[in-house]
Amino acid sequence: MKNYKLRLFLRSFLIQATWNRERMLGLGYCFCLLPFAEKRLRSASRRKKFLTRNLGYFNTHPYLATWVIGAAIKVEEQVLAGLRPAEDVERFRTTLSHALAVTGDDLFWHQLRPITALVGVMVTWYFQFWGLLAFLLLYNAPHLIVRSQGIHQGLVHGFDLVHNAWLQFYRRAARLLPWLSGLLLAGGILAVGQAGVIEGTREIALFLGAGLAMFGLLKLRVPLPYALACVVALTAVLNRLVVSWFPGT
Repeated sequence: MKNYKLRLFLRSFLIQATWNRERMLGLGYCFCLLPFAEKRLRSASRRKKFLTRNLGYFNTHPYLATWVIGAAIKVEEQVLAGLRPAEDVERFRTTLSHALAVTGDDLFWHQLRPITALVGVMVTWYFQFWGLLAFLLLYNAPHLIVRSQGIHQGLVHGFDLVHNAWLQFYRRAARLLPWLSGLLLAGGILAVGQAGVIEGTREIALFLGAGLAMFGLLKLRVPLPYALACVVALTAVLNRLVVSWFPGT
């Protein structure tokens, strides 16, 4: 079973290899289902019919596609057992893929990618090459965890995946991550600027101010990359001004 999940996981990295405007990720999705077809459908005709049925339009966030793949396989098992009609699979797949597309875009494209890129730039200022490694680790570690988790959760929950606690957590994280990142980046600037230690009222005031500034910019619907850049610049400038005006604080 572990090898079966591993095959599904590894194939998911190629889901965009045949991306096209007609079917989007459809061919890649069908490619990911091949291990299931080989395992459960012994007849060549049944396998052909199954793959043809799953060769249509499919589009979702590529990192969360594994959640759809795992859940769809679970529902396909129920179809083979006669517990559900085959039409349920397509309806379920379409509904889930649309919901995960929004969650994935918000979480990874709009939030995590610009945040980790700015963290990488900040680390590069002080530690040169390590900034690149910091960005690659901070961005890819969450994406790999979410991708691998999707196979397991989908195979376990199937049709009930829409109520999965992890998916609800990722939706909330997509909303909370932006303004929390403002605190993180401001704290990083202050910590490194003060020889790795945040202490005193000046640092605490700037730290909280950066968080409030981030919250206000996002409430004004300022795009996340611009909001982060503003908070980083504002924190750095205020830190220099306070140091020059109140050197003893």
